Amino acid sequence: KGLGLKDSSNKLYRAMNCQTALMTQKIVPDIYNRISQKIKTNITKAVAVSVTFDIWTCLRNNSSFLSFTAHWLSPEFQFQHGVLAMKPFSGSHTGENIGNEFSAITALWDIQQSKIHVLVHDSGANMVKGVQVAEYDSVRCFIHSFQRVVIESLKIQADIMDMIAKGTKGLAQEELLAIQKELSLPEHQLAQDINTR
Repeated sequence: KGLGLKDSSNKLYRAMNCQTALMTQKIVPDIYNRISQKIKTNITKAVAVSVTFDIWTCLRNNSSFLSFTAHWLSPEFQFQHGVLAMKPFSGSHTGENIGNEFSAITALWDIQQSKIHVLVHDSGANMVKGVQVAEYDSVRCFIHSFQRVVIESLKIQADIMDMIAKGTKGLAQEELLAIQKELSLPEHQLAQDINTR
């Protein structure tokens, strides 16, 4: 006797759920554990570790995220790096909360504070305070600081600011959509500039 559509779809659904469970509960965690153990081992062998750290807010949904990347040289003098955290950052972006997050990530990865050579961050007052709270040596990101200099210098050039303003207003998005329709291209959103602190 043949199986009905409902029975067939139920069997397929159960089989897919088993595959999904295998992937999310076994395969992905195993891969994560192997990679994180390898990174921990490599960091342990390093004499010093430098860190880049940033927090940003997604303009689409107002969710905040943090990234924490370690950079080091192997005993063979090979550059290595690993993303140790890329996760949501909840709560207020105070220096205290940022400093606590620094400390929590380094503890999770068994990195002694004395091993961290320098922590590179943006120029936000909360980041500066967070580094002080966690008691790390730090430097402000040169490119970030340079971008702020460029932005400030552009502000005194009215013609350039007018062009930038035109590109960041809704009119630019409308013009892009019109061109895409005219050329029968897929419609995409215009990537907007993000203000730098």
